[in-house]
Amino acid sequence: MELSSQNQVTSNLESQKRPWPISAICILGFIVYGLAILLAFFYPPYHGASIRFGDYYMPNTLFTIAISIATFIPLVGYWKMKKWGVSSYVVVNLLGFLLGYIASRGQLLYDVVGTVFPGMAFAIGLIYFKKMK
Repeated sequence: MELSSQNQVTSNLESQKRPWPISAICILGFIVYGLAILLAFFYPPYHGASIRFGDYYMPNTLFTIAISIATFIPLVGYWKMKKWGVSSYVVVNLLGFLLGYIASRGQLLYDVVGTVFPGMAFAIGLIYFKKMK
């Protein structure tokens, strides 16, 4: 009886190991979204960006802070190998993309961080979705 319970615990631990791509996405996500929050706070709104982007620069900065904070929760779900982490990550990023598009008056201002990174994170989440709880 002990041997079978030990095998069951071992198999549960093996299925719960976080694959390195998930770890890499989470660590990069924590760094990137953390930097986005810090830069939004410490990058003065009267700087050249407000001249370049116009009136919607300050609301866009607040929006960046809100989406970056909201992205931390799904990243924790990713880190803990939870299916809700993948789902909520997609929802938060699609919502952020759509609201950003609306706020920027139809201009696509996204770069690698705004499009490629979430796409990679979603693809990796789909690959390991069956291994998640």
